[in-house]
Amino acid sequence: MKHGMLRTSLLPLLAALGCSNAGAQTTLAQNNAELLRELQSVQGLNPSQMQKIRAIFAGSRIIGQGNPAVAQHPVTPDQCQAKLQQQGVDYANPRLERICGAKYMAPLYNPATEKPEDAKACIDQFEFPNIPCTYPVVWVKAQEAAQLCAAEGKRLCDANEWEDACQGTTQPPDYRFDLAVGVPPEVGIQRMRAAHNQAHAANKR
Repeated sequence: MKHGMLRTSLLPLLAALGCSNAGAQTTLAQNNAELLRELQSVQGLNPSQMQKIRAIFAGSRIIGQGNPAVAQHPVTPDQCQAKLQQQGVDYANPRLERICGAKYMAPLYNPATEKPEDAKACIDQFEFPNIPCTYPVVWVKAQEAAQLCAAEGKRLCDANEWEDACQGTTQPPDYRFDLAVGVPPEVGIQRMRAAHNQAHAANKR
């Protein structure tokens, strides 16, 4: 895997619930087993990577694609794939795979001055497991999200990289993380917010 690869996640950082349903947990385990089989097949992960990912899933009672006892997905993966095929949408991109070293990733670069090949990092196009038409994994703690990224040879993106991906172009870093050093989190957040807003006072978006 190419160094500098990023993964980002919209996974809710939620703590485990205090109640459980034995029957639902069994179904959740089955769903997760199928999900991990798909992950290994699509992303081509090796046995060592999969062992780490399975251990992360096994350490949680709730991580997965939603509680199967109550989750109601609007469409099935097969229906989603059929719609993409009908619309002529294909997320496979050999050029980006060569640049990023993995499937369904997008390079971070400035299209005004750079080519995709100039990117120093890439970001997943979809939430974990980063597979089109596959529902994202939810109920994931921050530490678990970081561990899942690391298991794939990736990492969580920082705030600047996340905004670059959303904007479709790289910009100079403008988050003053140094302002949060040595102070309580709430003070650091206030300082960083004030500095960020002041820097962009003329361009309020």
